[in-house]
Amino acid sequence: MPNRSNWIALMITAISLASTHTAASAQCPNLSGTYVKQGEDGQVEIVIDQHECDRISIVRNNNYLGTKTSEKHILKLDGKDQQDSPWFGSSEQYRSSAKFVGSELQVSTRTASGSTHTLTYSLTPAGDLLEESANDRRGVPAKRQK
Repeated sequence: MPNRSNWIALMITAISLASTHTAASAQCPNLSGTYVKQGEDGQVEIVIDQHECDRISIVRNNNYLGTKTSEKHILKLDGKDQQDSPWFGSSEQYRSSAKFVGSELQVSTRTASGSTHTLTYSLTPAGDLLEESANDRRGVPAKRQK
């Protein structure tokens, strides 16, 4: 059995680690869910599976004028460049990085030919997903599915 001063030091360390984990979680909202964005000519289903503040899976199922496509991105949330699958129906190889900045998930993509694109994901007060492009910050919310 540890002496009293060692036990107190151990408890202080445990409390400190617990509060650090709580603070980190508060900086990383959970975007997990299934969302649908309806357009005039089709819809996009976005399925997000987030594992704490470590990694995220984003699946985009597109149905545009009856043509269905799907893409899946599994990204570490460390802000570092990593190999990724093509975005938005492209056939080029991509590299992406993802990190939370405040309550927003920022995903930066780059093709092998050098084209770049930045997406921002956040939740609206109603719990819907707002997916915005750096070029167009007027995103239409994708409705959370029950």
